[in-house]
Amino acid sequence: MRRIIKGTLKSIGFSNFIEAEDGVIALKTLEKEKVDLIISDWIMPNMNGLEFLKAVKKDDRFKGIPFIMVTAEGQKGNVLEPSTRE
Repeated sequence: MRRIIKGTLKSIGFSNFIEAEDGVIALKTLEKEKVDLIISDWIMPNMNGLEFLKAVKKDDRFKGIPFIMVTAEGQKGNVLEPSTRE
């Protein structure tokens, strides 16, 4: 998913990217790098996209960064929190 998004963004003129393999690494990266936008996959190892989003929004230093969540999941039930599943 990262490769597809990066390729799409490059094709429309963006060139400055920081990549992380999972949410744990992404949080560590946010400690060191200034970012203007976060694009995260829903499905990641170690810390999934929802956990990563919650950690970002809980931290005053990062909560103002725009956040886009993407997924290749096709089933609604696979991307809902257990408390919101129908």
